[in-house]
Amino acid sequence: MAEPSFYVLSEGQTNGFSSHDTSRAGFHHQDLAAFSEVVNNAARRAFPNRGRARYETVHVCLIQWDDNELGVQRELSALDNVLQDYGFRTNVFLIPSLNSHWDLMRKTRDFIQACDSDQNLFVLYYAGHGRMNSARQAEWVFGKGPNSPFVDWSAVQGLFGAAKSDVLILLDTCAAASSATTSQSAVIETIAACGFERKAPPPGEHSLTNTLIDVLRDWINKPSFSAASLHTEILFRLKLKERKKGREGIPLESCVTPIYWINTKDCKASGIEICRRNVLPPLSAMSTNEADSKEALSTFIDPMDIDFDDASSTSTLLSSTSSDGSYKVPHVLITLQLEENQPLDARQCARWLEKFPLLAKWVKVEAVFPSYSTLMILSIPMPIWDLLPDHPACSFVGYVTAPNIGSLFISEEVPTAKDPPVTSVQASQYALARAYEANGQVKEAVELLEQVVKIEETTLATDHPDRRASQHVLASAVGFGPTMESIYDEFNLELDEIRLLELQPAEDFSVPIRCRLSKAVLSDLPSYEALSYVWGNPNETVPIEVNGRSFDVTTNLSAGLKHIRRQDSSVWLWVDAICINQRNIPERNHQVQLMRQIYMEARQALVWLGESDKDSDLAMDLIRRWSPPLPPQTPRSTSIGIAEVLRIVPDPFEVRAWNALRHLFARCYWERSWILQEIIFSKQAVLICGSKTVAWQALDDAQLAWVQLSQPENFRLLDFGQLRLVTISNYNVASKISLRRLERRMNAPLTSALKIIEYTHSSKATDPRDKIYAFLGFEEIKMLELKPDYDKPVHRVYGEFVQAYLSQERKLDILSQAGIGWPSFEPVLDLPSWIPDFRGSVHRSPALGTFCAAERELPAAAISEDLRVLTARGVIYDTVRDIDYHNEDQNVVKTSWQDLALSQPGLHPTKIPYLQAYFRTVVADNSGHGYGEPAFKDEKSKKQFFDEATGMMWWLGKWALDNDKVSPGLMDRIKPEKAAIMLEMNDYIQHFTLWSGHIPEVITKQALLEPFLGEPGSESQIKFPEDDNVERGRQCSAIFLERIAFSCTSRSFFVTKKGYLGLAPRAAKTGDSICVLLGCDKPLIIRKVDSHYVLIGDSYIYGMMNGEVIQEMRKGYEKAQDIIFY
Repeated sequence: MAEPSFYVLSEGQTNGFSSHDTSRAGFHHQDLAAFSEVVNNAARRAFPNRGRARYETVHVCLIQWDDNELGVQRELSALDNVLQDYGFRTNVFLIPSLNSHWDLMRKTRDFIQACDSDQNLFVLYYAGHGRMNSARQAEWVFGKGPNSPFVDWSAVQGLFGAAKSDVLILLDTCAAASSATTSQSAVIETIAACGFERKAPPPGEHSLTNTLIDVLRDWINKPSFSAASLHTEILFRLKLKERKKGREGIPLESCVTPIYWINTKDCKASGIEICRRNVLPPLSAMSTNEADSKEALSTFIDPMDIDFDDASSTSTLLSSTSSDGSYKVPHVLITLQLEENQPLDARQCARWLEKFPLLAKWVKVEAVFPSYSTLMILSIPMPIWDLLPDHPACSFVGYVTAPNIGSLFISEEVPTAKDPPVTSVQASQYALARAYEANGQVKEAVELLEQVVKIEETTLATDHPDRRASQHVLASAVGFGPTMESIYDEFNLELDEIRLLELQPAEDFSVPIRCRLSKAVLSDLPSYEALSYVWGNPNETVPIEVNGRSFDVTTNLSAGLKHIRRQDSSVWLWVDAICINQRNIPERNHQVQLMRQIYMEARQALVWLGESDKDSDLAMDLIRRWSPPLPPQTPRSTSIGIAEVLRIVPDPFEVRAWNALRHLFARCYWERSWILQEIIFSKQAVLICGSKTVAWQALDDAQLAWVQLSQPENFRLLDFGQLRLVTISNYNVASKISLRRLERRMNAPLTSALKIIEYTHSSKATDPRDKIYAFLGFEEIKMLELKPDYDKPVHRVYGEFVQAYLSQERKLDILSQAGIGWPSFEPVLDLPSWIPDFRGSVHRSPALGTFCAAERELPAAAISEDLRVLTARGVIYDTVRDIDYHNEDQNVVKTSWQDLALSQPGLHPTKIPYLQAYFRTVVADNSGHGYGEPAFKDEKSKKQFFDEATGMMWWLGKWALDNDKVSPGLMDRIKPEKAAIMLEMNDYIQHFTLWSGHIPEVITKQALLEPFLGEPGSESQIKFPEDDNVERGRQCSAIFLERIAFSCTSRSFFVTKKGYLGLAPRAAKTGDSICVLLGCDKPLIIRKVDSHYVLIGDSYIYGMMNGEVIQEMRKGYEKAQDIIFY
């Protein structure tokens, strides 16, 4: 065997006799740098995609026919849930039976255009009937009949063939192999249920989809796997399926062999690889031990989030240990013999090792010995060792399961790479100095480092490298110190001091910004203005001058200051990024508590929206146009006032201006968490965009008119196009703030801390702790007596907020904000399931509203000291039996959800028709007092109920007409005299009849609407009010659609074992339990894991929202129990 070229025989070795095999001692590695590269190459092979998700995004398209004739719905829904567990973004396409091909072509084209990129993976799945036509091309068919609607799949597939994304196609259909195609630029891989001639098994145990789901669930924690290995595993598992027996007892093969192929024009292209993205691992995928441990719900990180070419990145994940101290990834111990001699001095040896950062990425040096040359003992992760080439200078010693325990007994003699202390005491001083500097306490850091340098001046030689290193560290700290110290004086925290910024004048816009900071006491402030703005990208900064020193600010802040700056006089401002020393945590903690008063004392708030763009001036002018002065006694909140505004406003529905307004309200400023406090507590505010300014009062006036235009009674004033311009303008992001400003001025009663948090759920903050701290100025939050502390980890801040809320409010309704059932594309915090993730990164449904599922029962709950366990008393009342998804398509709400609801036998448990129960569910109805009390709460609730109901009835008829679903033979059953009566009725009654096919003997509104209202004489029947607006249904349809979009976003629809209908978090599953906790306003979906439960999320279940379950508990029909949540 030839020796590797980079191994040589050492000349300094001994040739004495030995009773053991020492032949390997004759081989040495030439130098450590080459060995480092060998290790790095092995790591590249071990993690070809760096162990991470290879694709930045994965978009999934799940396709089936809308009629679900084959019964594929359950498997498709289960696959949807699994793929969401992987962190993929799923979409469900329902192929209509009318215009099938063109509808799917359009959806596919829009889908590809919206998501296509070379860093994206498309996953395309179809389940349903399939066949091969005479041209041997694949067709997807609605049913088995020769005239059944079909889709030419080869044409649709061609769209994916032209995409830049890689594509993984999963086909659970007959004649699937005829779907083969090629890709023009990327890779297309296909796993199909069968070949050309075979029929695919029906949904069930032997189907491709069923087995695919099992594999994906089992492999969810794998670092990554290829599509080819996925196919191999599916094939293997199908092989193990139990075969059926025929008439003569002969085993019959129930499975069909799935096939796999890859298409690409690039012969060197890499295959598709799949792995879970950064989402919380599903509990079903955890082992018992994992689920019991605190780490079970911790943040999931891709196994190797490492840059192979960056020597500064570390492999801490490969070397990380579990709670018992053992390696999470197995290691091996090896010896390495080097040709080069290294000095015996430990410090010089450490500096020698620092020259090879690539080695430190993967390998830990356990020991270094002189051995005629150099002998090293290394520990290395097994995945990398497996791919190291065998060489005689590198020998296997043994497997190790934990770090070197001997190091616990060895004094700390070798310093870290960045710190050069002589003793462990000095090492501690260096660590403390770094902490001081990071905290902005430069003075303290410098003093400590001066002590170290002074000691070394008396103990080390002048040219000693450690002494030089210490001097270098001190110089860096001192160099940083004067700049920061000269800008920021220390505060007297007892006086509630703040800093104000004097923005000095400049005659020309291009002149650099010059400012001066001055301290002031809150009780005696000069006139100033407070800036409200978004920081922008922290990596995009420009220097300005503050107190004669260079100071970096973000480009957005710099632009805002230039537009605010005057030519002839200074402007006094409060700007958080400059007036607060952001590096000083104690100072930040103190100043955040003063934010409310800072904005209240300011003359006004300057709202900097950013630089102007091509149409922002149009938007600012539109706001000003819509706020004209009205004649006395003409309030804007009336129809007369709105009509007057429309008469006065010039060109009120200019399309370009309204589109510009939509873009203005889409700016990231409106997403800020701090905006609520800054605007609400300011005396007045001014909007600034580029060189344009508009008073916030003008925006208030304009918004009031727009809100009124969106009310049904004013629809007659607008055509459909004008109404659409108003509804899509997104002005509501500012109208909610204006409403809160008005409430504060009118001294409206306090709501609750929860309402503040619900309102701001989707807002964003650079520091996630600010999702709590940004609202400390509100009385509702101040009552919780929380103190800001930016030293605390985020999960602790959120946990303490929940604990304080439960203690102060004596309610568990905050649990409606929590749960693991909502998809998230952010790293998951280490939170138990019952503590909400307030960051707004979770894609959850908006709050359903306020209910009283627990009536007035106070909670009986306790939280563990470590904020990990909640024990709460409640009733586990029901179980999820059937569940259907929501793919953000409103047609789903009117088709598959509706089909599931109306397939239930008899009446709803509350004795109303299932159609009415379904309607109440999808709009999250809160108009009444609950089952047994049919009266409405008030006239406003009654009007909203019937507006939404008429909108739904009109849409049912429109859907029936558009999709050729009008009740068969309906026209033949309507006699002319009945038709004449119906033609005089409201449009929603006519539309509803087309859908329902219900023609009573006597034609009346109440009789025609009986399938919705209930049988005559029944206790639960409601009477539909009379009205003379013949187009009321069309006008109210927008209200219905807006309502279901609000209520059903990111939610699943389900039926319980007792027959209730409900809305649940998207990741709820069959078998989940439904409970009502004492003190909680909504039923909760929970999932049992061993002896405890995890919270999936809140739910809407008509018949459980107003204390019905608690009433059964009081009567003794149900029992309360202690429920333990992790």
